[in-house]
Amino acid sequence: MARALRHLDVVRDFGSRTTPSGVPRAARPDGVSAAGAYLIKFVAVLRLTYQIRLLTYAAAQRGSHLFVLVPTNCRISPRLQTFLEEQTSFVSLDRLDRAID
Repeated sequence: MARALRHLDVVRDFGSRTTPSGVPRAARPDGVSAAGAYLIKFVAVLRLTYQIRLLTYAAAQRGSHLFVLVPTNCRISPRLQTFLEEQTSFVSLDRLDRAID
């Protein structure tokens, strides 16, 4: 597990651990089940965010999986697409049956 975590971008670069006002940064999934954690994003374009990197790291630490749910017509940034391809053991993207109007 530690060997796999070394290759995660989230392990090497979290950036600032506090907000400009000094509040610790954190992220929570929208839901958790026995299968893993769920992050629901109802957006037109999804990028690789601190929240996604941090929740992927947390899933890897727990030996779990992060499911990112997006609308059918959501575009994925190239950086996020690369991240998803590299971290298939810990995170996956699932499309909902609904589109953004």
